[in-house]
Amino acid sequence: MKRRSIIWILLLSFLGAFDVQIAVAQDAREEISLQRRLQRLQERMGAPGTGLLARYRESVLRLENTVHKGEYRQFHRFVRDEIVAPWQEVNVDGILHLHSTPPAELDAVQSIMLRRNGLLVLKINNKLRRVRRLLTRVEKQHADMQRRAQELQQLGRRYGRLVTELETESPEAAASYHDWLEGSFRTRLEPLRDRDRIVGEKVERLLRWTEDPGLRRMLHRLRKVTLAIQDLRRHYDRSPRR
Repeated sequence: MKRRSIIWILLLSFLGAFDVQIAVAQDAREEISLQRRLQRLQERMGAPGTGLLARYRESVLRLENTVHKGEYRQFHRFVRDEIVAPWQEVNVDGILHLHSTPPAELDAVQSIMLRRNGLLVLKINNKLRRVRRLLTRVEKQHADMQRRAQELQQLGRRYGRLVTELETESPEAAASYHDWLEGSFRTRLEPLRDRDRIVGEKVERLLRWTEDPGLRRMLHRLRKVTLAIQDLRRHYDRSPRR
């Protein structure tokens, strides 16, 4: 009986030691898995030239270069000189009155007025199309920069969670990953965020170019006059010629 008890004790001790070995091996596998995931994230975030941080830098520099070009730096002057100033020469009331009560035929004065104002409005609308192309370009670049910044932020949070998880397994192993995140990575990221903010504010001001109430009214009346001229042309082009 005593011998059987000793055997059971030895067996239980062996099984307990075996369970400890399994737990240790499992912990080691989890630690290795965490380190591999962290290494992959490091590569994805910080690899020179191909990492997301490098691509984010490219998008910031590209947008900075764009908004510092003459066509963007002089944007508001361009709007003033090429859109607002020519609009002052358009006979808005004359066109709208002619459109509301079109005569059977245009006399010489009316025909000249329609042709002259049609050319003015065409030029203004062509300048507006150029403005919209400029803004579409800068808006796309801004969206690309924001997308990469958000992705970096998400990956940074994921990396931080994995570092915290690794610290519970092996504080020594986690230290180097923590140092990389707070040192090498953040020292490159923070200056880019500052530049992102500055250039982003410039882009926002460009995209809000129609916030001035007077400019909004002008663009609204421009649309009305443009449609009126198109209607008048169609009307008199269809009229029988004598």
